[in-house]
Amino acid sequence: GTASSSSTMSVARSTALAAALRLAGCAAPRNGQIVRVAPYQPGSVASPLSRVARAIVQVQPFGDLPAGTGGGLADARQVVHFAVAPPPARLLHAAVSAELQAAGHQIGGAGAPVVVRGAVQRFDVTASQTALYWAVEAQIAVAVTAARNGRTLSHSYVSRCQDVAYAAPAPDAMAPLVARCVGDAVRQFRDDQAMAALIGG
Repeated sequence: GTASSSSTMSVARSTALAAALRLAGCAAPRNGQIVRVAPYQPGSVASPLSRVARAIVQVQPFGDLPAGTGGGLADARQVVHFAVAPPPARLLHAAVSAELQAAGHQIGGAGAPVVVRGAVQRFDVTASQTALYWAVEAQIAVAVTAARNGRTLSHSYVSRCQDVAYAAPAPDAMAPLVARCVGDAVRQFRDDQAMAALIGG
């Protein structure tokens, strides 16, 4: 199954981002500039993942996008592709691990009764110049697989977050948008009842 989500900022948050971007600088961004994303901090709300029996979970390193995908040269529409740090696979691995721990599960090593692994399917962070503004966007897709007692379940979680900026966006001003999109994707994992049921046994 595939879970998907689309999120947009409130007017107030959008205005705040636009103001930050105005202060970020005038030069147009370049391909490959690095957006540094803060570690994901899960909330303390109850969720399907927190309601199941506690488990010891090995979270294997996530697979990253193949080299050369995501972030080509700017095209005629002035689409600029940003890189992110940490790399997408590490960013999403850490976020999924944080959600498991926040839900009361224990992160274990080899031999743990539950094994979770993942692969980045898409991770695009772009700014597209139009006549009036820059359209800034993050698109994330991550596949997560959980295995327990011979049972396996794989789901993809998809998030797309958009906003506009009225000055050329600097990488540091893009970071909140990317963080929000990562959070949206991993909260879909947290709220996936079928995935939680398998993890909890």
